Amino acid sequence: MTIALLASAIISCDENPASPSETVPASIDAASPVEQLAVAGTAVVDLPSVLVSDAEGNAAVGVPVIFAITEGNGTLTGASTTTDAGGRATVGGWTTGATPGTNTLKATVADLPQLSFHATTVKSGTAFKTVLTGTDFSCGVTVSRAGYCWGNGAYGSLGAGKTPTLTDRPVPISGGVIFQMLDLNFRRACGLNEKGLAFCWGYTRQIGTAGTETIMEPSPVGGELRFTQIATGEDHACGLTDAGKAFCWGSNASGQLGDGTAIDHSDPVAVTGGLTFKTLASGYAHTCGLAVSGGAYCWGDNGSGQIGDGSSVQRLSPVAVSGGLQFQSISGGLGYTCAIALNGAAYCWGRNDGPGNLGDGTTAAKSTPTAVVGGLTFNLIAAGARSTCGLAIDGSAYCWGSNAQGKLGDGTIVDRLVPAPAASALKFRTIATSATHTCGVALTFETYCWGDNFDGALGNGTNTNPRANPNPVAVLTP
Repeated sequence: MTIALLASAIISCDENPASPSETVPASIDAASPVEQLAVAGTAVVDLPSVLVSDAEGNAAVGVPVIFAITEGNGTLTGASTTTDAGGRATVGGWTTGATPGTNTLKATVADLPQLSFHATTVKSGTAFKTVLTGTDFSCGVTVSRAGYCWGNGAYGSLGAGKTPTLTDRPVPISGGVIFQMLDLNFRRACGLNEKGLAFCWGYTRQIGTAGTETIMEPSPVGGELRFTQIATGEDHACGLTDAGKAFCWGSNASGQLGDGTAIDHSDPVAVTGGLTFKTLASGYAHTCGLAVSGGAYCWGDNGSGQIGDGSSVQRLSPVAVSGGLQFQSISGGLGYTCAIALNGAAYCWGRNDGPGNLGDGTTAAKSTPTAVVGGLTFNLIAAGARSTCGLAIDGSAYCWGSNAQGKLGDGTIVDRLVPAPAASALKFRTIATSATHTCGVALTFETYCWGDNFDGALGNGTNTNPRANPNPVAVLTP
């Protein structure tokens, strides 16, 4: 009996090992932004997080993850952790170093390649991280995510309440909204708060907040959808959800809402076609989006060929831009569109009477993508009203088209049919241009504007002296 039981136990042990096999991690991906901004010596807003998977793509559970600072002399909490049931692991806390500059944190999982997260820090939270331009006004979002505007506020575009109606320096947007981003067009603005909820203000007929034509401070957009991006047109706006679905609201006279009708909607309606987008851009009365594949689709007004499908036929729902090009970014302007291909080459199509806002050396409209001449490699492009600007890989700015009041920033008021260096002594992180002026945030986080300053849109503490500024002037710090 004893021998039989022992034999049975041995067989049982062989057939049922004492411990299950451990999950073997095969890949590590970022589950949070890998680049962000912060004030030196403070905690970052978006804590670095990774997603670990096994060879079959399933969540790798209980895998050790080590976070370590490799640059910036900051501090961490919860640096050693393990993945949860979804395969995710997040550092407990990351406070950046006291000296402004680059901070780097790396995540290590077994022998997989390390994953890096970067936080660029600045001395003050009032430094702008982005700047946008509308007609006669400008707005920016600071590193601490506060919104400011300056210039002509008579139409409510400053979002600062009933006063001031004009300011030559940044004033805070009312309501205490913490902004992820802003977008401007003509004399209106929209933004997303930290939860992704949309707010709009300014001169509007229908932009998600029906009932008045002039909205003096941020007003919530109906529907309570949460967006990761917002794109503002002359009388409409669109938002992109984290699932890549596009919704639009406002005026729809040209089909710019993309719902297959020409009916206005005060609340967001879904763009038809079932496409999944990675980014959106709104022109004055048309909208474009880049599908996850990189293919471009546009809809709405097409009187100048800004849809890019080889016609001038208005489109009530998304149609593919001709040519089969894949793009990394896209921007909508007054009757035209520009985009950057995967290789960094810029293309524009639509209206070209800037003169020359398409940058192809002519003043003729184009209904399909046309290469911007000069052989430059861009990582950002901004289509405005009769002028366009782009940033090269090293941050150098180039502008082309109408140079009214010096908004091309080349020291002259001469129109340019091809890209010309702008604000050549500076390098930029972002740039935006409008019917009246251009602004950009330098690599050093100073903000500069140039062009028409009649209403104080340059933000340098003056509004008439001189009106034309073909060279950059520094925007005052909030």
